[in-house]
Amino acid sequence: MVFADLDDLAWLTDTPRSTMDDRLRRLRERKLVSSVAHSVGYEQPKRRRQRGPRYQRDRQRFFPTTKGIEAAAADLGMAPTEYWRRLPVHPQVFSEMIRRMDALAVIYDLAARVLSHTEYSSTKVDLFTSGPYDAMLRLDGGPAVGIVRVGRRQTANGFRGRWHGIVRDKDRWPAIVLIVTATATGWRHVYEIVAARPGPPAYCAREDQVWRTRRRVWGAPSDKESTVTSLRDIVRRLPSKRKRSPAAPRRHGESRIELYPEALPANSPAVRLKPAVKELLDVIGDWHLVSRMVLPGLADVSTQRVSQMLPVLTAQGLVKRLNLDKRPHYALSDRGLRYISGRDRVALRPKTWSVELKGPMGIFGGKMRDLYGDLDHTLTVLRLMSDLSKEVGRIQGYHLSDLDPPERALIRPNHQPDRTGIEPDAGGRLRYVTGSGTRWISFVLEYERDRITETRATSKVELYQAFLVSGHKWGANGPPLVLFVFDTREEELRFFEVAKALDSDIHRDIGVPFALSHLGQIKATGFLGRTWLMPVEGHADDRLYLDQFFADVRG
Repeated sequence: MVFADLDDLAWLTDTPRSTMDDRLRRLRERKLVSSVAHSVGYEQPKRRRQRGPRYQRDRQRFFPTTKGIEAAAADLGMAPTEYWRRLPVHPQVFSEMIRRMDALAVIYDLAARVLSHTEYSSTKVDLFTSGPYDAMLRLDGGPAVGIVRVGRRQTANGFRGRWHGIVRDKDRWPAIVLIVTATATGWRHVYEIVAARPGPPAYCAREDQVWRTRRRVWGAPSDKESTVTSLRDIVRRLPSKRKRSPAAPRRHGESRIELYPEALPANSPAVRLKPAVKELLDVIGDWHLVSRMVLPGLADVSTQRVSQMLPVLTAQGLVKRLNLDKRPHYALSDRGLRYISGRDRVALRPKTWSVELKGPMGIFGGKMRDLYGDLDHTLTVLRLMSDLSKEVGRIQGYHLSDLDPPERALIRPNHQPDRTGIEPDAGGRLRYVTGSGTRWISFVLEYERDRITETRATSKVELYQAFLVSGHKWGANGPPLVLFVFDTREEELRFFEVAKALDSDIHRDIGVPFALSHLGQIKATGFLGRTWLMPVEGHADDRLYLDQFFADVRG
């Protein structure tokens, strides 16, 4: 259990904490194990209590040294290379585990709490660097429990492939699958995908909710009643004996013991970066070519904190500073791409996302080149999302659970996963808490900078209509609200007339899918004010508050 902390090791081996602490101390004195300090534990942001986890404190995470591997191998009567080939101390696997240390903290904590709710005395934790699972818990003489972590950069299509891989391999199904997601949007994607294709019993929860808690936060996507349960209740349903053998760990070829990267953990961003700096890195990874002015709103921190943390990221070589439109902008460097790719098990290819490989326009990566080619559009979207975040923080009762970049806001019908989806400019989820209950809305943002013609407006409206009535199971609260924002009042009115003529049928079937405004109006009254036009049954001068579109559903 490489990079487990003291509490994890004590729980998973059924050893008193004081005894385990003494054993680890003696092993460190003999230089058989070493450790690194790593921030773990979640709490809500102090300033607005609205979005994202915060790490709480440092814990020592332990790993074997080269001397420790040789000693353990000798005790088992095998060569060191044979020993590490069977365990996650192979150089390649070890390097990947370093990048995934934040994920391992959640996996080990979850494994320890699963064991605490069973009659079994110990468990073996198999960690995976490929395949659909992140870990497999093998309870001593009992069933297996699969763990899947959906990282911040994992797309809905990426998880769909992992889940389908689990479903297809029916002979290796574990007794249950626990799925934890880094974002609320990822949680909703998991629910939709798992419900659309049933497999082994699966339960899903958000990462910041499951951390060291006994609350009822786990839901079963296959449960039509949408009941929420606790981990203890889930574990009690485990069978007494394991009937199937889950997937075997990944194996590697022979390697020389000298290649063991013992010095790497201390230099890893997962260890060297403070928690708030990691969060800022994630924000820069989400919102490409972001400027210093909008980072405080997107990251939910003060301007002073941004000024303190940005130099740390650039000094570590994780973020690249670019001088665009005579102002500094920031994007992930190639090293930053590698770190997040390893942590979230996603492929962030340099040919798509790099800003270091030079091309004809100065930026090589295809996606980054597109964003740079329409820089005014990119910067306006970033400013709008930053302003929304700040506005929500100022008004009592509103909570912004997620701000989604285009990749996470993608709309694609679950029953047609191969169909090209709609990629809006941004998305998110707002909650409005009142004395009578909670009202919420999911939304996507489309900023229309080009001149609006009747043909263009018709094409946009019909495109969204085709997806919103495509048979997708939106649930009780319906599809997301599409917020169209225009440069001028004239463009807004032109689009309004087209949408009003085309929108009557879809409005009758599934509710109001469109709301319109323009930059001048948003600047005057904000996102949450009397800002939005409703194309159906509305007049061009009748603006509504955004909360008038909210669903009256507790959630």
